[in-house]
Amino acid sequence: MSILRRYRRRIIPLCITCVCVCISIIACYHWGVIIKNNHAIEAYNANARQYNTEKHADLDQLIAAQRQVDAQFADVLRISPLLLPSIHHDIEENAKTSQALSKQLEHDLAQRNGTDTDSATAAQEAKQRKQGTSKANSSTDKEKINSVLNNNTKLDASMLPSNNQSQNSSTQNTPQPW
Repeated sequence: MSILRRYRRRIIPLCITCVCVCISIIACYHWGVIIKNNHAIEAYNANARQYNTEKHADLDQLIAAQRQVDAQFADVLRISPLLLPSIHHDIEENAKTSQALSKQLEHDLAQRNGTDTDSATAAQEAKQRKQGTSKANSSTDKEKINSVLNNNTKLDASMLPSNNQSQNSSTQNTPQPW
């Protein structure tokens, strides 16, 4: 009993100090995660701003930058299980929004590549007409090219976004070059 009385003056401040240290460690952890989340949000906003303002933005570069943003959000989500639920929920929502932009960019790139394929096919057809290839080869080639163009035109019309279709179903309807 005499030992407890003697160290009581030291034990209580030591316990209070330990609690304060634990609280400060948790606060620093939250602060670090929030800073990483804010950096990812800034990068996402820059990508979204570039995508929305530039009519002919380099989609390959935007997709690469957006994949980095998705990776940043994945890192933040990986280290965020100890966060407060409200902060964790906000980070999850930010990650979902970022993934939606990534899917939209990939969809636009696939659509642009399909359009480029159509124009390349039309250019090849014009080139063959100028070169005066044999009539038999030219007619069969024209039929093949016209069927490909008709198929791509039908697919492009079906890829228009509507309120009833989800983004996932529209990304699977990409035009095929064959």
